[in-house]
Amino acid sequence: MRWRTKKLWDDMFWRVRGFGRKGVAFSAISSIDIALWDLKARFFEVPLYRLLGPFTDSVPIYGSGGWTSFTEDELVREQVGYVERGIRASK
Repeated sequence: MRWRTKKLWDDMFWRVRGFGRKGVAFSAISSIDIALWDLKARFFEVPLYRLLGPFTDSVPIYGSGGWTSFTEDELVREQVGYVERGIRASK
């Protein structure tokens, strides 16, 4: 079985591109495209992001806090806690 998901999308796009208001048609194409990619991932028993080609295997994190209700000591403890857990950035 050949999976030509990108070709199918391209064919659908060019068939509706020249017709009046395209919003509904493009929404339908999107729905079909998502379903085809999901079906393909299920068929090959891999997560969808693997089929799409992940950019990276990890994502950096940052600590988010600094609530205005915190005292200065609480803010310092929060930031020190981020550093102790290996979190290298915060906002």
